[in-house]
Amino acid sequence: MPETRNKKILITGALGHIGSYLIRNFDADSAKEIVLFDNLESQRYPSLFNLPKKFKYRFIQEDILTANLVDHFRGVDVVIHLAAVTDAEGSKKIPEKVEQVNLEGTKRVADACLKTGAKLIFPSTTSVYGSQESRVDENCQELKPQSPYAEAKLKAENYLQSLKDDGLKFVICRFGTIFGHSVGMRFHTAVNRFTWQAVNDQPLTVWKTAWEQKRPYLEISDCARAVNFIIKNDLFDGQIYNVLTENMTVKEVVGAIRKFVPILNVSYVDSPIMNQLSYEVDDSKIRRVGFTPQGELRKGLESEVASFKGIMTKTTASPEDTLESGRRFVLGKNMKKRLMMDHLNLYGWVLPFVANKKVLDIGCGTGFSSFVWAHAAKEVLATDISVEAINYAKENYKKSNLQFTAGNFLDSKFPEKQFDVVLSTYVFEQVPEVGQLEFLKLLKKYLADDGLIILATPNKKITTPFSREVAFGSQSQKEYDKQGLGRLFQEAGLRPLEWHGQRAVFAPLASSVVRAGFNLLRKISGVDLGFYSQRPNPEVRPLKFYLEPMRFVVLLKKAD
Repeated sequence: MPETRNKKILITGALGHIGSYLIRNFDADSAKEIVLFDNLESQRYPSLFNLPKKFKYRFIQEDILTANLVDHFRGVDVVIHLAAVTDAEGSKKIPEKVEQVNLEGTKRVADACLKTGAKLIFPSTTSVYGSQESRVDENCQELKPQSPYAEAKLKAENYLQSLKDDGLKFVICRFGTIFGHSVGMRFHTAVNRFTWQAVNDQPLTVWKTAWEQKRPYLEISDCARAVNFIIKNDLFDGQIYNVLTENMTVKEVVGAIRKFVPILNVSYVDSPIMNQLSYEVDDSKIRRVGFTPQGELRKGLESEVASFKGIMTKTTASPEDTLESGRRFVLGKNMKKRLMMDHLNLYGWVLPFVANKKVLDIGCGTGFSSFVWAHAAKEVLATDISVEAINYAKENYKKSNLQFTAGNFLDSKFPEKQFDVVLSTYVFEQVPEVGQLEFLKLLKKYLADDGLIILATPNKKITTPFSREVAFGSQSQKEYDKQGLGRLFQEAGLRPLEWHGQRAVFAPLASSVVRAGFNLLRKISGVDLGFYSQRPNPEVRPLKFYLEPMRFVVLLKKAD
């Protein structure tokens, strides 16, 4: 192995997300002196606090575009060039600055390395691959960068390659999207942004096209390991290496965050880079030379969430506490009478359908409904995404034919065609819109061929004021009227047998204009006029053409 002791290492952009982690995590035998080079444009002064004592540090406040880099690089063994404009989505608004910093700045760094004999580690990006139909590696010839950030990185790669014959010693690392905690971390990348939004009880903003798309991600500890590996093994061979922890879909990322922050909302937004599609990256080349990633999405998220534990009161509330926002039903715990009557009437109405049947209860919450149905059913398997709710259920509702399990239903792997009755009560509307069709297909997948699905969900005409997607204060992601549900059922291969409802009102009263009038009269008079009061009947009843229920209760069969 090449000698690595007593090396002098200089890091440009040393105080950023990667740099602030790397300067604290060089292997003990990799260097004797670390030079931190940063223009402090991002004001990340805390990245300089409490540096470990095992290395000698020196800080230089300079800009790669204006500094005399040759003077600074003299005597340096390795330059790690992290300085860059890194927001790929935001780069669309400032393409000139991106080109200046990420390309022209890299040229200046490379030229200075060539003149001084310093070896160069250049972090490029897997974003240079763009939209690809199949798994890609470093030999891919049809690169399709779709942001000014990726375009500049690719041009910089080409410039380095042009200096190879002149004697520049370098390596190009195409990093996956970085995630994981560091002192100088940034929050415009997917995993970090989602985590920040989750712990602050904000909706996770997901690009409309991105839910099922697969992208490469790199946990920050793997990034540091890769840099240490390159230095130790003197891997400055002028080649390109993909470096990533794993390829994941946004759906998988959000599912992993739910394990630490169970209560999440997802909001879909447009991005100026809407033509990005799924791409999966192969990293076997760097594995063949001896580097093996050790990071995990779970561990990276755990570290990020732990760093925010002081502000997580709302998102880590107990099942009883979350009841107040309508998220969980806990019998006798801060339960409004109307809401309690809705739940209890539905649970009782379902009982005859589950008698002596094998039942799957999706979104069981704190388990009371499953407990009720277990008194009639042959057996009940109940699942919920909230670990806290499932723990509460296991503690409070014990029965020999009742089993509780925690997990995201969209990631579930229950036995196919094994359940006589599949229940989804007040859950479907809380599934992210892009996952709702898949949710219905999974209900069908687990249902026996002659089985029955019972699905209860809000009626958009009643719960949604005017043109809003969901009601104010609701945990719903997307609600539907009868026609909208019917179209989804048909697409999922399900056939409605019967339509029932709770709290039905005379259909003309369901219009937004009439509702607005009711609300105005209520405010003026101070009298509850009953539109959302106890007067509409909470019992589950067959729908008549002239009625609009607050909640649909639909009996479904397989269509084929």
